[in-house]
Amino acid sequence: MNNGLEHAALKAKQRAIREGFPETMGLRAHRAISWIGRAEACGEDDDARFIFLWIAFKAPLLRKSVDRQASAFPGRTYPTGSVTGVPRAV
Repeated sequence: MNNGLEHAALKAKQRAIREGFPETMGLRAHRAISWIGRAEACGEDDDARFIFLWIAFKAPLLRKSVDRQASAFPGRTYPTGSVTGVPRAV
């Protein structure tokens, strides 16, 4: 990538502006940027790069609340026992 979206450039930008954001938002941005770095390290493995970039895309959406529920959208909660948000079988 030569468009300013490389891991090092994103990491530097996030560090420069993170003081103005809530801690949870900074953590989610840090996680996404870390996954972008992992995708860059894949070399020519396009499948792995796709998976890591997908994780980077989804990483900022995950947040855990105090009641052990995770929700990307306010007012909607999902069981934390499931990665996909689908309840576990009883």
